[in-house]
Amino acid sequence: MTLHSRIAALIFCLLLLCSCAAEPAADDGAHVYYLSADPAARGLFSLEATSIPRSGDTPAEQAGAILSAMRRPPSENRFSVIPEDVSVLSVRENGSMIRVELSSEYSALDNGSRGIAAAAIAMSLLDIPGVQYVAITTAGENQAPYNVSYYTRNNLFINDDILILDNR
Repeated sequence: MTLHSRIAALIFCLLLLCSCAAEPAADDGAHVYYLSADPAARGLFSLEATSIPRSGDTPAEQAGAILSAMRRPPSENRFSVIPEDVSVLSVRENGSMIRVELSSEYSALDNGSRGIAAAAIAMSLLDIPGVQYVAITTAGENQAPYNVSYYTRNNLFINDDILILDNR
């Protein structure tokens, strides 16, 4: 390959790279996770993401809107991971962390139900631009099954009977 053809190839690559970088990333909305039961799955459940329009100016407002949407599944084969008797008491933003305070009924759930709810809440809220950490507490205390101070994309654990399907 001659020097001129190498330079032409380099210029082409740079132009291609610049044109890709110039395109803004499309915001396809907020991603909300619901529990889905597929009758063909023989009793297995999955967490499935559904895209909804973003609402709210701040990450805390967006988190509140997402948590409200999590209570209203979009179809009859999807279910809220937050039981009806569990209330969202507050949603606070602290830098890149969202802290969700749930009512004491959350701590009464079995470990599997808490794990599924925590995973769905964290995955939904970690999708908010600028949010890197999600804390889920009851009476200010971290809850089992993981007792972690916060969730990130790297420390979410899922029960062996749960599959995560990202159908955005």
